[in-house]
Amino acid sequence: DGKLWKSHEEKELKSENVLDILESHDGSIYLALDNGVARQNEEDWVFHKKKDGLSSNHIYRLQEDKKGRVWAFAKANLNFAGLSMLEHGHWIPFDKRETKLKGTIESLVMHDDEVIAFARDGLSVFAENSWHRFGKKDGLDDKHFQMIQRNPYGIWLAGEKGFYRWDNNSWQQLFRLENKWDVKVMFAESQEQIWLGTERDGVYHFNGTKWEHLIESAGLADNHILDIFKDKKGVVWIVSRSGITRVIRE
Repeated sequence: DGKLWKSHEEKELKSENVLDILESHDGSIYLALDNGVARQNEEDWVFHKKKDGLSSNHIYRLQEDKKGRVWAFAKANLNFAGLSMLEHGHWIPFDKRETKLKGTIESLVMHDDEVIAFARDGLSVFAENSWHRFGKKDGLDDKHFQMIQRNPYGIWLAGEKGFYRWDNNSWQQLFRLENKWDVKVMFAESQEQIWLGTERDGVYHFNGTKWEHLIESAGLADNHILDIFKDKKGVVWIVSRSGITRVIRE
């Protein structure tokens, strides 16, 4: 409370592990437990379990969307068991049939009133109480994906070979390789300055008009990229496994 700590032990929470904590916009506290979801109600806890609409009792992640709905990620026997959405006090479960995604949903990206679910085998969007899986008609040429990121300049998506930006309810492909890559880092300086760091193939940089490929022979410490960031002076730094590279702009 800003002055003193109060402990909430296993006996009170009815669970051995707290796997995630969410404070919603209205100030409510939610806990992801290995035995459901707990919501703090003044001094007491209200518990939600599978019988209340959760996909499983093992909840390991919580997110809140722009409409104030709480989303719970569930596992069962160590496998992804689906999502559940808390709306107007009721949980609504979504399994693979509803989301149309076979793999584990790794994250949710919020866009206006829509919720985009990201999995390595595809993306689906939840809008107007129904799911739609993105495909070629929506601008995606890839069937498998590396990572997704939302930042102040947009929503960005790296596929097996392509790189996309969410634009006017469709995906715009900005770049495509002949071979597969393994994108580990996305850094957007602006809408026109994008840096992509890969596991073994260096950095790809978009300067607003064209892409350039930076590798060890071009000055990188090495091609295994761990992070890319910009300091307060506007200098871009590339962190590799064996060193750090400072980008000198011409």
